[in-house]
Order: sequence, then C-alpha cells, then structure tokens
Amino acid sequence: MENYFCHKELAGVGHLYPLAMAYFFNEYNSNLSYSASASNSKYRVYFGIYNWKVGTFSLTDSDGVFHPGDMGEINHAIVLKNGVKYLSKQGSGSVIFTVGIDTDSKGTFEFDVYNENNSNDIIHITNGQFDD
Repeated sequence: MENYFCHKELAGVGHLYPLAMAYFFNEYNSNLSYSASASNSKYRVYFGIYNWKVGTFSLTDSDGVFHPGDMGEINHAIVLKNGVKYLSKQGSGSVIFTVGIDTDSKGTFEFDVYNENNSNDIIHITNGQFDD
C-alpha cells in the first residue's frame, strides 16, 4: 500500500509527494466532460469526470482507458506506475469541483486505485488539488 499527496502549482507544474517529482498537468475541458492528467516517465495520474459542474462526483469502476476528453461517459481514475495500471473502483474516491465554468475550474480529489492484476496492491491519492 502506498500513499501520495498530489497538487498542482504555478504554471501547470505539480509535485507528487513524498517523491517530490515534477508533473505537468494537461486538462481537457468542455461542456460535458473534464479530465486532468499529471505525468512523468515513471507515473501518470489521471481522472475523468462526465457531465461536470460544481459539486462532488464519486468515482466508478474504471475501464482502464485514458479517454480523450473523457468521452467514455464515466467518472473514473487511473494511475500508471512503472507500466502497471491502477484503476478506480465504485465508490473508491471523489472529485469535487468548487468552481466550474467553461473558462475556469477548480477543486480537489482523493481516491484509491487498485492494481488491475492484484486488487491487494493499492495506491492512495490524498489532498489532490487542481486549478485551471
């Protein structure tokens, strides 16, 4: 079991603690879907929310696909660690939008993701923040 703290900082660069590795955030934002991804050569942290607005969105079972613009119409998270996918499950976390208009979005996220080949191998993402 691993625990990470993730947040976005200035100029789209974030850090994943306790590893203190820099991440670059890419966000897709439309009237129907929102996705954010932070990655480097070892890790990728992703979530996608469908039909987003201000409020809390519970995560569901991930299909393991990084949907462009999250056109998969599901609320889910994926972490890719050393080539292994970790997927959200029903009720394994949430994304909260505190600001939600097409030109600005802001919020927090926390979730657990499970190794797709070993459900006892879990990564905890806590105190995640985004601000576009």
